[in-house]
Amino acid sequence: MAKIIVNNPKQVINGGAKKYYFKVKGLGGLKGDKGDKGDTGAQGLTGANGADGFSPIATVTPTDTGATISITDVNGTTTANITNGTDGQNGANGQNGADGFSPIATVTQTSTGATISITDAQGTTTADIANGTGSNAPIATTSVAGIVKPDGSTIKVTADGTISSDAGYTLPAATNTTLGGIKVGSNLSITADGILSADAQQVTLYSTTGQNTDGAMTQKATTDALALKADSSSLAPVATSGDYNDLNNLPTPPTVNNGALTIQQNGTTLDTFTANSSDDKTVNIQTITAETVAPAEEVGAITASMIDWTTMPGSYSTTEQKTPFTWVDGKVICKKTVFIASYPNTAEKAVAHGITNLKQVIKLSGFMAISNGGAWPIPMPPNPLSSIETGITAFADQTNIVIRTGSDRSPYSGYITLWYTKTTD
Repeated sequence: MAKIIVNNPKQVINGGAKKYYFKVKGLGGLKGDKGDKGDTGAQGLTGANGADGFSPIATVTPTDTGATISITDVNGTTTANITNGTDGQNGANGQNGADGFSPIATVTQTSTGATISITDAQGTTTADIANGTGSNAPIATTSVAGIVKPDGSTIKVTADGTISSDAGYTLPAATNTTLGGIKVGSNLSITADGILSADAQQVTLYSTTGQNTDGAMTQKATTDALALKADSSSLAPVATSGDYNDLNNLPTPPTVNNGALTIQQNGTTLDTFTANSSDDKTVNIQTITAETVAPAEEVGAITASMIDWTTMPGSYSTTEQKTPFTWVDGKVICKKTVFIASYPNTAEKAVAHGITNLKQVIKLSGFMAISNGGAWPIPMPPNPLSSIETGITAFADQTNIVIRTGSDRSPYSGYITLWYTKTTD
């Protein structure tokens, strides 16, 4: 390999610019002893083509502090840095010096390598660099980097220098009897360098009570939990006996009386029972009506004052009235009429009926009054001959009477009567 040696670079200052002049000298080989001149031999056989040569490349790159010279040959790149000299103190102005000369470096390719020429103010210096043959490179081993030769069968190299290996082995899947490849599953881990490890199963021990009542606790947590349990010796007697008399500050029970309750109708006793009776008692007080009173010859003449006309069939009132009739469950049937000030306009309207303890609505009916004294029945089916929905429907729940109309009925008012039973008679 050629080397560049820089001998005593010279600095010339011309107009403030710094220029360097240097010589490049190649290293010569050791001089051998001069041998005797031999006879000219016969021409030898034509040898095989040698390895491709490599033309050296030389570059000179100016830097902030000087210049860098790089020469690349078959064995790699060699560089040399040339540093500018340190500025000295300004001296007295002298006479103008001779014009400076910028060094010129050229690289000329030759049949055996290249010639580098550098011309400065002192003249021209040349250096010849021969192409390397690679003969000095070692043979590669497991510990030495060097030249390798593909065998051409399992390892091949293409014309562009691409080396490849033919696949000659397929790794089988490992079994309990066969060595082979494995795939890491759960609770296993493998590092980048191929070390397989089994992950430890995590068991959480809770150090205090209340962290997890279903999980395992440490001995301390278990001891603390047991310590929270009360010692029976520290408890009040009633805690273990359950006896009312073992209570502290035993209260005085109130006096329980057991007076008799008497139910009468018009001075006639119908039934009696005690206030502290354990059995249910029902007493039915029947209202005297024209249908329940005995014949006239037995009780005398019936006058109008003796009859509750509001309970008579066909009687109506905006207050709740009991009828003389009962429903299938024995409950008295009540009746109430509710005034509807204005029916809705193609919508739904709820009107509170004011009935308390309503158990079951049995029947509802009513009417919508019109201006000429006539009325439409409620509920009213739609007119099959009309192009619009003219019907009116109504239903009742525990709180309201709900009316729906298929057209505008807001100019009209009316009444709806409910027949119903109550949870209490």
